Amino acid sequence: MIINGEKMSKSTGNFLTLRDCVDKFGVDATRITLADAGDGLDDANFETDVANASILKLFTLEKWIQENIKLAIPDGQIDFAPHKTGDLWDTIFENAINTAIDKATASYDGMKFKDVMKYGFYELQSIKEDYLIAKGKKANPYTLMRFIVAQLTMLNPIIPHFAQYMWDHFVYPVLSKSQNFDSIHENLTKQVWPTRSAPHDSVAADRLAYLKDAKGAIREGLAKAQTGGKKKPKKGADAEPPKVIENCTIFLAKEYPEFQKQCLTILQGFEFNEENVIQGEYIKAIGAAFDKKQAGIAMKFVSFQLNIAKTAGKEAALRLEASFDEQECIEGNKAFLFENMPAIKNVTVL
Repeated sequence: MIINGEKMSKSTGNFLTLRDCVDKFGVDATRITLADAGDGLDDANFETDVANASILKLFTLEKWIQENIKLAIPDGQIDFAPHKTGDLWDTIFENAINTAIDKATASYDGMKFKDVMKYGFYELQSIKEDYLIAKGKKANPYTLMRFIVAQLTMLNPIIPHFAQYMWDHFVYPVLSKSQNFDSIHENLTKQVWPTRSAPHDSVAADRLAYLKDAKGAIREGLAKAQTGGKKKPKKGADAEPPKVIENCTIFLAKEYPEFQKQCLTILQGFEFNEENVIQGEYIKAIGAAFDKKQAGIAMKFVSFQLNIAKTAGKEAALRLEASFDEQECIEGNKAFLFENMPAIKNVTVL
């Protein structure tokens, strides 16, 4: 094992024992960092930055679970039956939970613990925040507890002290007094391993990817509008106050331009690995399909779509037409898209 990318050496001070790690970072942060150190043939890399960040992540997750259970189930017990049918964002979040369960389970089976952390922990942390923003901080009680139970169960083999503590103090006391939830056990180690609740919903995955991309584009457009497209002032110079932007117009294209369709068609002919990374000489294929000037523009589009593929999958990134009504999707999710943009008063979708 190496530490922070360098060989361990007492003479340079780049040396840690397990006892040192536990004393400095705690047991569970140490276990997360070891799991995240790598699964391949290269030397495992214990990164102290990851260990320190893990302490904060676990503290934040503990606070998040405690606060959101209290908000969603203020009486400490509930009948979950009326809440098992949710709205669009419950479907999106449930689909993300199901995907995480499948990928984390496969990673455990393959003893790829870095991937377990990626799919079972890190990626879900981001999506849970998107879910709460879209729901106006009012989580569906069943969806919330389904997420918490699934994540704690998946993480229990790696961080058993944290997971069992959260289970004992915040999760089991509520579920044991509630009705119509899934099977639960007082001991998290004996809890049934989570399984997907429904087949993969590609439309829900597409909507999530689309909304996140649209939100990013809106924020970028707002920043440019506020500065008038001007560059940052030189060091020491006074910056102009940002313009107040009250109106936003979103233009929707019903189909891709022809050259982009051609790019997507070419990419569809290539294989993608388990990480949704394209394989083969796709750059050569794109270059052969366009002249030098067009090829440069085409590659920018290709790079953008391949980045989408890494998070949303090949099918979502390379589809020639949207699998849902984009205008309806935007109109119904303005609270999510325009989070922390109170100055925007009027939104027009064309």
